[in-house]
Amino acid sequence: SAEGLDIRPLFAETLSIILPSTHPLAGSVDLRVADLAEEPFIAFCRECAPGLFDTIIGLCNRKGFSPRIVHESSQINSVVRLVESGLGSSIVPTSVKYGYDVRVCFHELDDCPERAELALAHLPDRATPTTERVIALVMGLKDNQALA
Repeated sequence: SAEGLDIRPLFAETLSIILPSTHPLAGSVDLRVADLAEEPFIAFCRECAPGLFDTIIGLCNRKGFSPRIVHESSQINSVVRLVESGLGSSIVPTSVKYGYDVRVCFHELDDCPERAELALAHLPDRATPTTERVIALVMGLKDNQALA
């Protein structure tokens, strides 16, 4: 994190494995992260989402393997579309399930402690009145559970 950056957690959500709907494992009710060990993997590029990248790679490592990354993308839409096209599998925040009309299979990893986290970050020494109003609005939404 950058020196002097104020980071305020907003919420955390589960991760989900996504596979092309035609993948042999797509219908598996007991799909495990370790099942991805030999699969081509589509990843977020670390430069764009270092925390999420590290969380996903750490999860795979904890399950005994390093994912075989064949493509990286800075956009969640591209990750999902590459999986839909059959180029690999991925692990994404579960909320992605509700944002795209794609033919992929989602398997929520609700039993894993790893979470995708969203936080508000700003430099307090550069705050303006508008910055303070936006922070208050976002934190108010969080406190009222609109971001839960």
